[in-house]
Order: sequence, then structure tokens, then C-alpha cells
Amino acid sequence: MIRIIKGIEPAKWIEHKNTPDAVFDGIQPLREALLKEQGYICGYCMRRIPILKKPSPNSPETKIEHLIKRVERSDANFMAITMGYNNFIICCDGIIDGDTKNPHCDTKKLEQDLDSRLFPTNANIENIINYSSTGEIKCDDVDLKKEIDKKLNLNNKRLVENRNATLYLVIIELGKTHWTKPQLNSKLTEWTTKGAGGKHREYCGIAIQFLKKRIQRAN
Repeated sequence: MIRIIKGIEPAKWIEHKNTPDAVFDGIQPLREALLKEQGYICGYCMRRIPILKKPSPNSPETKIEHLIKRVERSDANFMAITMGYNNFIICCDGIIDGDTKNPHCDTKKLEQDLDSRLFPTNANIENIINYSSTGEIKCDDVDLKKEIDKKLNLNNKRLVENRNATLYLVIIELGKTHWTKPQLNSKLTEWTTKGAGGKHREYCGIAIQFLKKRIQRAN
């Protein structure tokens, strides 16, 4: 995961939620705003979304996730939680390689509560999780690690392989074993900055953390 910095609530969503008796609806302007905000990667696993075979921003292969699960209209927090833009992220469909028996992200979590420290909007999220050299997500907090594995299934075998391939790509891009700080900082900028079309690179979190650690150790 990388930190998601929430932006400006889209006008069309404000209009919708303020309509009398409005209910939550993943309208296209809302999906588009969330996709742009996140650089077209899943808020949890960092896969590219929408998946290319269905490139419409309204693709069913994107899911709007409520970080705090929805409440009924009768609840005093209905507008802040069920309809609140700051409570939304957008995720992939949770199915990779057609493996419906091993879902991840929101499709795995369903209505379970997630520790708020694991919300991608948490300013400290990139310090809470770590990555192994093989692509596995690690966490020093045992309870959080259980949620990563059991509620989100972010160490799904294919996701781990994809993160490992991303790490290998960074090493290949750098091209040599003795990397200077300017080289590392330049490469870090590439991975932290949205590129063409406002898109982050897939699985960028592992690359960012790797490069930051290398910079700290560089002379």
C-alpha cells in the first residue's frame, strides 16, 4: 500500500448526496475522481485499475470501498460514513488470474472491520508495513499482520510474485550495484510521481520502500 491523500470531493457527488433521500451509488464522476486520486491503482494491493479489457471508469471491475463500513440513514453518522468522500477508496475486483476461490482486497474483507491503522489514508501507512525481498508484506504488529493476511489476503501468492517482479524491475533499471544518492533519488521520484495519464506504476509501494532504504544507506 501507499498513502492515499484525499482530494476535493467531486461536485457531482456533492449534488447526489444532498438530494433528498439519496442513497449510496457509485456514480461515474465519483469513480473517476477516486481513480484519478489514486493514480489508477487499487487502494489495497496496488494493481492497475480498471483492468484493460474493460477500460471504462465505470467498469464493474472497480469497487468503491467504505473504509468504515456503511451505516443506515437513521444513524447520526450516515452522511459522514456512508456518503462521506473521505471514507471512500477505489479497489480492484479482488480476483487475480480468475481465481475466485482466493479473493483479496475488499472482495475478501467484505463487511469485516479493518483496523484504521491499515487504512491507506493513514498518514503513517507506509511506515507500518514492510516488504520482504520476495515481495511478501510484513508488519511488526502481530494483529495487523493477521488482518493483512486474513482480512485482505494481500499475501496472495500471485500478488507476492507481482511485487517481487516489480522489485526486480527496479534493480534492473538501476543497472549496477553501486548506486549514488542522485541516481536513487531520481529513481524514487519516478516511482512516487504519477506518470502519463496521471497513473502510478503498479505495485509501486515495494519499489518506493526499497529505494528509500537504499538512499538511507548510500554514502
